[in-house]
Amino acid sequence: MGLRCLLGHDFDEPELQRERDEDGNEVVTTVTEVKTCARCGETQIVSENTEVTTMEQLAEEAAVEADSPAPSDGAGEV
Repeated sequence: MGLRCLLGHDFDEPELQRERDEDGNEVVTTVTEVKTCARCGETQIVSENTEVTTMEQLAEEAAVEADSPAPSDGAGEV
């Protein structure tokens, strides 16, 4: 913490950081929302969400998405 932040930090808007780790037959996805002080660079974690999924579940979800038709947004229709 710098002297300029003695009375409080000047945090920017939060930004998302995504991390994906494959561990055996599991996939661990972590999404972290972090704010950074514009003056001194101090970081503060706003929220963190961790999801653990098996490779089988990911394959099933991908198969379901591939089989279902893409929704039409109405663009280009007359």
